[in-house]
Amino acid sequence: MLAVLGCSSHSSVSNTRPLTIYTPQHRLLAQLEVDGTITDSVARVVTHYDAKAQSMSLLGATLDVAQSVHVTGPRELDLQIGPLEPWHVSVTSSNEIEVNDHLLGRVEGLDVSAAGMFRLGILLCVVPVISPPTPLIDAALPIDADLRPPPPPPPIPRTQQLR
Repeated sequence: MLAVLGCSSHSSVSNTRPLTIYTPQHRLLAQLEVDGTITDSVARVVTHYDAKAQSMSLLGATLDVAQSVHVTGPRELDLQIGPLEPWHVSVTSSNEIEVNDHLLGRVEGLDVSAAGMFRLGILLCVVPVISPPTPLIDAALPIDADLRPPPPPPPIPRTQQLR
């Protein structure tokens, strides 16, 4: 099944420097490079945004940047990603990102113009589909490592229990 998600277009997308979102714990969450490449916390390429095509591939779906990123002010935008709850995004003067009045993290490299906020909206489109960063202690584990604790051992049969 192919889902089509939307984000609105903007005539001029400023891309003079990378745009980076960090978690409240100061760990990298996602980055939009100057060339349109979007990477996650472990520098894995998530997608590539092409401003001329106004779309990007995301989890096998086409994310059309013509419907859901709406810049509503110098530090505000509304974002609607497919069936997800709408996001009202605001960026404080200290560059903290709040989504629906909840702290998402911090942004670096933001140009507070309409084009810069639109670019932030593009990057935020991928946040719901990327895994949150793992603690540094887990950085050496393979990406697909199972981080759950092992199951408990089976119970000892009654005949073998100590009396």
